[in-house]
Amino acid sequence: QYLHDQYTINKDLQSWFPEEYCAKTPGTMIQDGANGVGLLGRLALYEKETKVKNKIIDAINNTVRIREQRVAEAILHTLPDGFENNVNFYIISGSYGGTGRGILMDIIQLCTTFSDSQGYIPVINVVLFMPGIAIDYNRRHGIHFRQGIIASNSYAFFKELQYLKQKGGDNIDKI
Repeated sequence: QYLHDQYTINKDLQSWFPEEYCAKTPGTMIQDGANGVGLLGRLALYEKETKVKNKIIDAINNTVRIREQRVAEAILHTLPDGFENNVNFYIISGSYGGTGRGILMDIIQLCTTFSDSQGYIPVINVVLFMPGIAIDYNRRHGIHFRQGIIASNSYAFFKELQYLKQKGGDNIDKI
């Protein structure tokens, strides 16, 4: 319903979401995952942006609060100079589907933006499930139709990552 209500009035949404998907029922597809369509994963994030933003900000604040409590209780050591404003993020995602792959870069950007806005330095760690895991799982369960989707999504994901590494240079340490 969100897509149908917003698409005609929201220029930002129109700039990246293809009109051809508007005829489908996105709520059903998003509830069941993005079915290999990264833009549907991104649409789900876009629809819940305020909720996601609040969760990330809460996680940052809770992490800092707990760290400060643990240091005060002498359970943790004080961080070395230059590291006291670091906030670590651990993001786990697939590299081959639509839901995780479709929102990964946006989630990284949101973590960076909200950390910066609160005066913290984001240290983002990403753990990726490689496509072989999904292909082997599907093969063992007799699901062969998704192998092409998995391969093409993985290729697109790693090309995007390669591009960002080349553009980001020193900002992306270990790829």
